[in-house]
Amino acid sequence: MNLQPPLEPMNPQRPTDHSASQRPQHGELSWGSPMAQDAARRAVREPPDQCSGSPIVADHMALPDRVLGSAASSAIAAAQGIADVGHTAIATDEAVRRLSEIVCAYAHVGTIGIALWSESREYLQSLPGSFNATPSMAASSQIDADDRQSFAASVALTGIARFTNTPRETLSEVRDWLQAFEIENFLTVPLIADGDCIGVLQLANRPDGFTNEDVGVISPLCGFIAVTISQVLQRITLQRQEALSELIGAMAREVVSGSHLEELSTTLFADFCQAADTSMVVVTFHAGSFPPIIIRRHDLDADTERDFLEASKRPRKSAHTALTRPSRADDAGAFAIHAPIMVGGRAEGTISTLRVPGIPFSSMETKTILRLSNVMALAWATEHYQLQRARNDLMQERQRIADALHDEVAQYLFSGELTLQSMAYDLPPGSSLLPRIDHAQKMITQGQLALRDSIQELAQPVIHDISERLLTAAALVQHQFDIFVEVTVDPEVLASSRTLPAPSSNALVQVAREAMVNAAKHAGPCRITVDLTRQSDEALTLLVVDNGTGYLPDGKPGHGLESLRRNLAAVGGTLSISAGSESGTIYRAVIPVAGGHEPVVAGVDNHASTLSAVEETGRV
Repeated sequence: MNLQPPLEPMNPQRPTDHSASQRPQHGELSWGSPMAQDAARRAVREPPDQCSGSPIVADHMALPDRVLGSAASSAIAAAQGIADVGHTAIATDEAVRRLSEIVCAYAHVGTIGIALWSESREYLQSLPGSFNATPSMAASSQIDADDRQSFAASVALTGIARFTNTPRETLSEVRDWLQAFEIENFLTVPLIADGDCIGVLQLANRPDGFTNEDVGVISPLCGFIAVTISQVLQRITLQRQEALSELIGAMAREVVSGSHLEELSTTLFADFCQAADTSMVVVTFHAGSFPPIIIRRHDLDADTERDFLEASKRPRKSAHTALTRPSRADDAGAFAIHAPIMVGGRAEGTISTLRVPGIPFSSMETKTILRLSNVMALAWATEHYQLQRARNDLMQERQRIADALHDEVAQYLFSGELTLQSMAYDLPPGSSLLPRIDHAQKMITQGQLALRDSIQELAQPVIHDISERLLTAAALVQHQFDIFVEVTVDPEVLASSRTLPAPSSNALVQVAREAMVNAAKHAGPCRITVDLTRQSDEALTLLVVDNGTGYLPDGKPGHGLESLRRNLAAVGGTLSISAGSESGTIYRAVIPVAGGHEPVVAGVDNHASTLSAVEETGRV
């Protein structure tokens, strides 16, 4: 926001008669009388270093009687009231509201606004409560430091107060802001704390307009206001830092104690969102390893939320900031930080935080967000460790079962086979029992084959990634039949392969294995290609193609193909087998897939490392 007209040459000898006919009009500016300038400069050179103690108050009220006169006691009372705000206010908008009551009564103005330098000192930001505006309206008031047409920027940089009594006539470029804040005239003075200009105080809507003498009247209070605001902000920062540190520690303890990522989202993340004054927090894990976590503190503009969610999905190796500056009086803007979740030098995810209104995160808040990304890295690593342990335990159990089947059940079947052979040998030729014994022997042989397949299946490592499973199956066929098999998996499938449900993954791997074995057995010398692609957001397609002599099942499908079709149908898939355009056979399996993990969403208030910052303006 820019409430200021262009700088114009001033005449330091301008008369100081304050009758209505002599007041500056039509955007004409005044530096103030020499006496007022001296008072203002004294306040700049000698700001109070604290806001209590009558000697300090009295010293800074020691102006000529023609400036303060009998009003000295009310000025001292105002300074003491300002000091009390510094000691007791617990929120920024509360401090601004109470300061407004004191200053408006003392200076006979309708409203005030306070704008402070951003941490980077790139612009001045109005505080909540300024000009009695809503938080989003106040947040829309941002004044660039290099805006030489701005009163606020000029005053903050030079330390010299300025005023205008006709802003709406001369400041047409910011008329919307003037109307939104209902400003008729205003005076801007610097706020100095510990020798440093922290921002400006803007007094507005004096019934009879501002004069040179008003600068001298308000300037001695500016030091107290600056220190008061600094005290309140420092207290709020310390309280926020303590709350955030406690939450980060609690999250780390939850992770170490074995809590899952989804459990964190419904408990401490909501508290973090509240303590950090963020509108939305999103934790995204790459390659679909875990479902995203989304926490909304309040409703957001649809476009802002969409852009933020899209940005949160991008893999990053360093933290990025994104600032959307306000474009109009009712536009609060937005600010976001996207910090990578680094595990072993690899970005496994991103934690993204959004703040609306777009007040940038302080360095303390930014460091806290980076600490949170480290906690999420610990959570990711812990969860993967627990999953790996579970897989190892499962593998050990599978191996135990395979050993038991081999050492016990297989031996019983072998013993039964020998017994039947002995019985058949002892029976006379033509005995009626021989056909029955022969049938029993065949059943035992089938049982032995099935048992051997089960033992081999149990002895293989459990693989959840379909791309790894296809490669493993291809390697086995290649080794068994001495035939070349090439496997290609679409990168989009690789990114989400771990999220494919087990029944769908099993069905595809079974089709691939059956098609490769059939080609190896019946197509003669050939080359086999296996391609897994994502044709759309709704379906995966598996193609197994050979360039052999061709082999198509006849009208009587075998048990293997029927089993494949049943398994695919169970997950909504289909299987087709056709001859190649020139030679060979094509197996095509299509299964529907969801868009990955459904996000874990939590709401608040009943609403459904080192930072390497790169500024991304325009979108969050």
